[in-house]
Amino acid sequence: MIDPKFVERIAQEVSGTTEQVIAAIDLLDAGTTIPFIARYRKDVVGGLTEAVLERIAERSKYFTGLMNQRAGVLKAVEKQGKLDDALRSAIMACVDKTALEDLYLPFKKRRPTKATLARQKGLEPLADLLWLQNPAVQDIEMVAEEFVRPEKLISSVEEALEGARYILAERLTMNAQLRAAIRERMLN
Repeated sequence: MIDPKFVERIAQEVSGTTEQVIAAIDLLDAGTTIPFIARYRKDVVGGLTEAVLERIAERSKYFTGLMNQRAGVLKAVEKQGKLDDALRSAIMACVDKTALEDLYLPFKKRRPTKATLARQKGLEPLADLLWLQNPAVQDIEMVAEEFVRPEKLISSVEEALEGARYILAERLTMNAQLRAAIRERMLN
């Protein structure tokens, strides 16, 4: 059965009652066709039209998929040992797949990136210094000189700073709130 909060959301979207939505979903799950429900089960679904029933079917399918995806994300993050209460709550609060994907992104297995390679070379402390924008650090290039290590294939200050920038760029792209804000800004 679909989550009650999703039933309420569908009911609001179609301007119906939760009882109508539950009845429609039950009939659809039993294999009853939309035209049949609209014509012969009007009394059960409170007179919902075919268009509304199609919308209910579409949203029910979407939210069922979201619930399954949410369970998969919880399982995957828990398997990595990185699931805490705050993340669990954020995942359970997701009402769209895009937000769920944004939350899962930092935990996805992916091929090594330039940021990963920079971390392996020991450039994360330099990235942290850049991230914090400490006013006490006057000359970042002088600080970056400490990270020049030919044995780790960092042969210049520019390479050290470039690696740190890759790490910072990845941090920003993995931030779910920032991704949502940018998406909102771009779409509106």
